Amino acid sequence: MIGDLALVYDWCFDAVTPAQRTRWIAYANQAVTNVWNPTGATWGGTAQSWNGWSVNNPSNNYYYSFLRATMLVGLATKDENPAADDFLATFRDEKILGQLVPTFAADLPGGGSREGTGYGVAMRNLFELYDLWKATTGEQLATKTKHARESMASFIHQTMPTLDRIAPTGDHARDHTAPFFDYQRHYCSS
Repeated sequence: MIGDLALVYDWCFDAVTPAQRTRWIAYANQAVTNVWNPTGATWGGTAQSWNGWSVNNPSNNYYYSFLRATMLVGLATKDENPAADDFLATFRDEKILGQLVPTFAADLPGGGSREGTGYGVAMRNLFELYDLWKATTGEQLATKTKHARESMASFIHQTMPTLDRIAPTGDHARDHTAPFFDYQRHYCSS
């Protein structure tokens, strides 16, 4: 939701009052800060620590939502938000280059996901972030690792010849028969 807030902030900038912008930035800053600092998280000045599920685990699908919020808040509020540059550095340097690239190189040679063909298609969200980053900054983060390109080849081999099912590897929480859903179509088009 914080990534969506950032998109609305950017797209509707001229229609939003300065007071609204200030509130939205403060809310987004607190949410992103709370994600990456789970033991020091606060809301309204009250401690709201949480377990930090997957904030340092680039192999988990939750991580990509955290990245999305961080990147989009940083990009949308750049030059208006003192925290924006820190969020962009967290996204690019600490999380993508410092955690994700080395993890994928070590754990995912040949592409794909440790979460299999079920939750693993959440990588479509990561691939979308690569596209948004390139469109905004000109930098191709996807080329910092072979993973994105190798994942497409891997996915082709996980698709059944009938093109209506995928090999059911990993956790398939929604349907154990592994049908080819819109999730997979989006993954292939990302």
